[in-house]
Parts: sequence; C-alpha cells; structure tokens
Amino acid sequence: MADRFGVAGSPILFSRSPELFSHFCAQLSLGASYTRVSAPTAWDALALARAAGLTGLNLTSPFKAAAYPLCTALGEEARALGVVNTVLLRKEEILGYNTDLMGVLRLLEGIPSAAVQGAALVLGAGGAAHAAVLGLQQSGCQEITVLNRTPKRARALAQRWGISYGGLEALPRLLPDHRLLLSTLPKEAQEGITLPVGKQHIVLDAAYGSPPWSRAVPQSGACYRGGLHWLVGQAIQAYKRFTGVEIAPERLEEGLDLTTPPLERMAIIGMPGVGKSTVGRMFSQSRLLFWRRRSG
Repeated sequence: MADRFGVAGSPILFSRSPELFSHFCAQLSLGASYTRVSAPTAWDALALARAAGLTGLNLTSPFKAAAYPLCTALGEEARALGVVNTVLLRKEEILGYNTDLMGVLRLLEGIPSAAVQGAALVLGAGGAAHAAVLGLQQSGCQEITVLNRTPKRARALAQRWGISYGGLEALPRLLPDHRLLLSTLPKEAQEGITLPVGKQHIVLDAAYGSPPWSRAVPQSGACYRGGLHWLVGQAIQAYKRFTGVEIAPERLEEGLDLTTPPLERMAIIGMPGVGKSTVGRMFSQSRLLFWRRRSG
C-alpha cells in the first residue's frame, strides 16, 4: 500500500504543500499521495489523519504550537523552538519535528553576510517567527528586534530568545537602522501595511505565491526574496522525515510552478441528470473541498 501524507491547518485551502509534494513524488518516481486535512483543532487534525491512514503530517497555522504537547517524542529543533510543523504517526507514538529552521536558512542563502550579521527586524510572533529568530542567530546576526500587532506575544518571543521587541507601529521608525527585514506575516496581514524601504534594504518574506509586498517592495528599489525558498527548504527536510529520501533543492525547483492560485471555489453547471452532483462530490473529496448542492 502506498504511503499517504498530508498537511493540516485552519484554513488549509491556501496551502501549496500538496502541489509541492506531488512534484517531489514525480521527481523521484514514488507512489505516495498527499492531501489537505481540515480540522478545528490540532488534536482533531492528528486524530483525523491517523483515521485516514496517513503516516506523516505537516502542520501549519494555528496548529504548530498546539500540537507540541501532543507529541510523545520530539526532535532537537522542535524542542528548541517549542513548536512542531512535521509529525510522524506511528501505532502508539506521535513523533514531532520542526523543519522551519531549514527553511529559514535556505531563505538566508546568498544574502550578504554584512546584512545578515548586522541588525535585523522580524515581523510576526508565531511559530515561524521563532524559527526566523533562531535561524538569524545561528547565521551570526548581532541584533534582532521582533515586531508584532500584539506586543504581548512579541514580548514572550523576545524573552525566550533574549532579543528586543515592539509593536508593528514602530516599523517606520526602526527601518532606517535595520538593513534586513524578515517577515513571517501571512499574505492577508500585509494588506494595508506600507514598508518604507529603499535600495539599502533586503526584505525576506515567508509568504509565497503573490503577497502584496512581492509587488510593492521591488518597486521601491529594495531587494525582495519570497517564501518559495523557505517552503522548499522546510519541505525537503519534512519529506526526508516521511520517506528517508533526500532530494537536492535544485532538482526539486526544476519545473516547479506555484504561481497559479490554489482552487478555493468552483461551480459545476449542466442539465438535470448528467451527473453534476456525483462529479462534485468526487472532486471535493479528492481536493478536501466543502461540497454544497444548490438548485434553482
């Protein structure tokens, strides 16, 4: 029986992991399958994945921290970060790992050392932000400040890692003294936030696809690198956890196209009795979409 893997979060339709892992399997000629898992809580996601016969599960927001205490064993990076984004489901065990650190390090590849080792701003205070801070520290960054809409969460993260913190409203004031900015904010959180950056700035974005800053930042003359590097870096490590197989990033990125937006909604129209309902149910099950029949 072929291995089955998946990704869980809420919401989950935005995730490009199914396309990415399908590309993995095609590159390596493996017969594994990968799907989305929609659930209200981390516990429900793990239970549903196990019931569906999945042996490996990636986790995205808001389940990374909530799944941590549910694991029976933890990898080194997961223990250091206090969150998990990859779990292996065994008969009596849930093995938790964190591969986001490798995603951060891949995002930082090729960035001038003077920029990385200087002063950096990290936006966001979730599980990805913890990985961003650790990745910057391991890369030699001397001064890190985390900014978040909720200063309380930023303070908790800052105290854990021994760095400075503040609210997002401090961004315009701090940017002139920080060349490097690493954002872990989701795409929707970027709406309405203008980055006053210039040619001296380097903006690294964990968001992938076409986030607002992917268009606005280059227009300002700043250097911009999107989240595909992070996505691929962490996925390679997760895939190795799932299968024991390692794939070179260059080979994975060859032919990979995640520019097409994920399908969120579709309508099937036709004459009565031609099988619209049957096709709709089958398609929704294959893509883990919600199916609703509407007539009239």
